[in-house]
Amino acid sequence: MGSIPTLSDISAVHIIFQRHAESVSEIPPNLDYPPLDSLQDLENIVERKVETVQTGVFLPDGLTETGAQTCLDFVRHVPSKLDNVYLLASSPLTRAIESIQGLGPSFQLVGPYHSPRGGPELNSRRPRALETSIYVHPGLMEPLNSPAHIPGTATFRDDDPSRRYVTFLRAKGGKEEDGLVILNEQEVDITRMVWPDDVDHMWQSDKDRIRVVTDIPNLASIETSAREARIWLRDWAAKVLAVHQAHGRPGIPRIVVCTHGGMLNFLTQEWHTDHQQRPSDGRWEFRSPTVLKHLEATVWTFESGTDADAVLKELPRTDSGYYTRTLGQYYRHLGDDRSRTYLDPDGSDVDQKAAHFQSIEDVSTEVCDFGGRWWTTLKILTTWTGLENSQTEEDDLEWDYTRYYDALSGQ
Repeated sequence: MGSIPTLSDISAVHIIFQRHAESVSEIPPNLDYPPLDSLQDLENIVERKVETVQTGVFLPDGLTETGAQTCLDFVRHVPSKLDNVYLLASSPLTRAIESIQGLGPSFQLVGPYHSPRGGPELNSRRPRALETSIYVHPGLMEPLNSPAHIPGTATFRDDDPSRRYVTFLRAKGGKEEDGLVILNEQEVDITRMVWPDDVDHMWQSDKDRIRVVTDIPNLASIETSAREARIWLRDWAAKVLAVHQAHGRPGIPRIVVCTHGGMLNFLTQEWHTDHQQRPSDGRWEFRSPTVLKHLEATVWTFESGTDADAVLKELPRTDSGYYTRTLGQYYRHLGDDRSRTYLDPDGSDVDQKAAHFQSIEDVSTEVCDFGGRWWTTLKILTTWTGLENSQTEEDDLEWDYTRYYDALSGQ
């Protein structure tokens, strides 16, 4: 079962980072179908339920039907629960929240932090995953500026005003050409999301949410946000370790964090991106910000309880037997990954960090171009609360091309 660690050994707490299941924003575009160019296009698509859109990056965030199914598959494939899970943490994006709720039955939840802090009373008739606290931090979310990368706007039902929901459009997903077929509208219960008390929730108002898609991602700010998230997680690790020891519980105390493959690079300060080699000259080209498959997990610990950057280190392969046995195909030791040694023909290392950030700027350019053509549509998708509530309104903000392109060019 293992010995009980000493309080000073913060590295005794294992942080399990797990990538979310497939989301709408990840479905490859199908050029045989028209792009999403207006709100009317979207209304027609949802009403007919047979059309597709060309890209999901502008749609409100959520899992695809395929992604939701893989969460069920995970629970079936991990019958032995991951034990000693003291805290469920997550990116505040809907796809991460929905994923960790779906994976809940595979975790042995222990300790005092799973009971809701505030909000309505527990409802024993609802699934436990919806009544379990999920602690979120903005430094865990993917640092992109499209509607698919903004936390959903909370809505309320008239018949259930005590609970909060996020609404999004469920797409089919998967590898077939019709992956972007929109099936229906879905809700994710976010009543038990717990934001840090000392974190500025910049997505509270519609005006602030709209400004997010007009801002240019900044590398320094992304790194600062990741550092703040690490410090926040380390503070939780200290609390978890104290409870674990106070109760004399054997084994390893754990925190499960559902996040994004790209953001994990910034959190761990190690880059494991997916590149493909060009046949023409043998050079490597960026393909994806992560080598992790959906729902794959990787395990890390904090190097110390006091360093200013809250540095993480991956659990050594020699200590990973428990995760290999328990998580099986879903466990990934990133230290084994060959992407750490991408070499161009001239023998130089590929700068994965630079390539990753360039991809972030490329998405910003795409969002900018879309906003220039269909600003009202982008505004509605950014503040989405459901199709029936999405009305075309007079703009109260202007699209500032000069500020955008000057920032993008580094002027």
